[in-house]
Amino acid sequence: MNYANGCAAFVREPARIPIVFDYEGVTFRGMAEGFEGAECSVREFCDRKEYTYSALHSRSGARFTVQMSHWEKRGAFSCRAEITAEGRTGVFGHPHWELEIPAPNAVLVGNKGDDANGGIGYAPYSCALSGGAVHSEITGGRPTHGCFPYYGIDSDAGGLILVLSWQGCWYTDFSQSGDSVIFSGGQAGLETYLEPGETLRMPLLLLLDYEQDRVNTWRRFYIDCLMPRPGGRLTPPALSVFNGSCNGLSEKLVADTKRWYDDNAIDYDLWWFDAGWGADGTGEHNPTGEWIYAANLTVNTDAFPDGMAWLGRELREQRRQLMLWFEAEVVRTPECKREEFFTYYPDFKPEWFLGQSGKEWCGLQLVWQLMDLGNPELLQWLERHIFAVMDKAGADIFRIDFNIDPAELWRLHDRPGRTGITENKYCQGYLRMIKDISLRYGCLMDSCASGGGRNDLETMCLMLPLHYSDHIDVAPLNSNEHVFMQQNVWCWFPYTHNNFSSADQISDRYTARSIYNPCLTCGMSAAEREKVSVPGLKAAIEEWRSICDMYYGDYYELLPPSADDTSAKAFEFYDAAQGRGFVQIFMPRNCSGTVAVELKGADGFEVRDADGAETELNGTRLTMPAAPGTARLIYITAASDKHL
Repeated sequence: MNYANGCAAFVREPARIPIVFDYEGVTFRGMAEGFEGAECSVREFCDRKEYTYSALHSRSGARFTVQMSHWEKRGAFSCRAEITAEGRTGVFGHPHWELEIPAPNAVLVGNKGDDANGGIGYAPYSCALSGGAVHSEITGGRPTHGCFPYYGIDSDAGGLILVLSWQGCWYTDFSQSGDSVIFSGGQAGLETYLEPGETLRMPLLLLLDYEQDRVNTWRRFYIDCLMPRPGGRLTPPALSVFNGSCNGLSEKLVADTKRWYDDNAIDYDLWWFDAGWGADGTGEHNPTGEWIYAANLTVNTDAFPDGMAWLGRELREQRRQLMLWFEAEVVRTPECKREEFFTYYPDFKPEWFLGQSGKEWCGLQLVWQLMDLGNPELLQWLERHIFAVMDKAGADIFRIDFNIDPAELWRLHDRPGRTGITENKYCQGYLRMIKDISLRYGCLMDSCASGGGRNDLETMCLMLPLHYSDHIDVAPLNSNEHVFMQQNVWCWFPYTHNNFSSADQISDRYTARSIYNPCLTCGMSAAEREKVSVPGLKAAIEEWRSICDMYYGDYYELLPPSADDTSAKAFEFYDAAQGRGFVQIFMPRNCSGTVAVELKGADGFEVRDADGAETELNGTRLTMPAAPGTARLIYITAASDKHL
């Protein structure tokens, strides 16, 4: 398909710019009729052209600005838009993107999002649009929990990847109309007037043509053109360590953990410091020692007297990095201590809270207050506190978490006639915050929202989805479900992490190999470290290091993803430039028969099993009898006369 490249014509034909909106009962399509004073500028980059088209909407007096990027050699096109009011406007209703895509006999393919409750997520789906329209919608406010706005459209005309990126509530609709697919999508439920100087932002829309290999067309484009590059380079594979606990932390506990890894010569790259360091919002303390009551704006100096500076200093001396967790948008100070919060932070204005909500979790009643990131004054205040904690600790890497569904509080804060405005401003502020942090530190950043809840594309251009699901914490020994999720996640995101949290995961080779990822974390508690075989841990790390530089290569599902304990699971990473890669094959305890897979990426291979087991290879077809309960790691090299 050559649809995405054809969208570059929008610049010359503003009537075709795919914006649709209502204004005071009149529907407008494109930016020709009803617009005046058009201006267009262009910037050229080494890989793309960027066009900015701007025009005044006559009836509202608002200025529409559309930024369009065209990667011609990649067959990719994106657009984003803003609506800025000069004076108070009437009501803009339902601004969204709408496309008619030539795609006869179209099939929509994609994945479901992560499970907000820690269950297994990312299940793939495939649905013929001739069977009816497909509607997806996020209502809770975390954009990739339950639904996942990354799509493939397979049709007789070729393939098109379509991505809608929004940080809150969104919707998409796909339907077949004759030989075309009709798409519409945008922020869900937006209907508001604008005050003077206010700006509405529309979601990012990205289109990418592909012919056959949807997965690797996307991966190559994302890696080369969109993926974050801290320090100007792709994030290398990393081994991280974590103290294994988020409650009752102290300087001694962390120091003892660090000493264990150092004394055992575990050659890690970064320290993963998760929740548990924050004060409770009423001073530099947290008497309960539980992260669920913390306001992560100030370090608990009862537990960490120097604000963790000693840890950052020691890690820098060892040429290692420190990653620090924040749930920056939420304050969890108990309601009975709210006045103490305002006393301790006298420059914090009560109106900066959008409201309070809560839920029961594991027998506890959680309460939280959500900050208004759409308020520029609050945003500056919040960034100052984040910077102060990061700088004091000497942290190199920012990790964000977001463990609430914010949409209810956004909606309650909207005034009459302003539906969706709080959310829209909040999402603008969120992107501003993570861009400011990235500019200040030039660092790798990790996006987490109870796992993979906020992995929209604009976020994924600034951060990586290391902790792609809480399911890896909820069910750490369920290797088959881990492999299932990873096989689906890797189709979209090349760089993720998994965690060794118990000695049993390391002693069992099947489980250990199911955890390998570009970022491998050792996060065992003190009790688990007493049980673990250090030589076994080192052997697993060494084996992981033998393959970890291949995760940026092409990715192939050799067998369909499955989470059961009967079906074999198999996948391949292959770097054609180097002519090498690896295959992992998992044969669960109830697997039987013969396992056969077709290797991809070259016309012929040489193979070597990591355990020295015999492997039958006929051309590119790899076969073996099922060996229940085993996981095989096979190194592959392109045959010398067939290296692509």
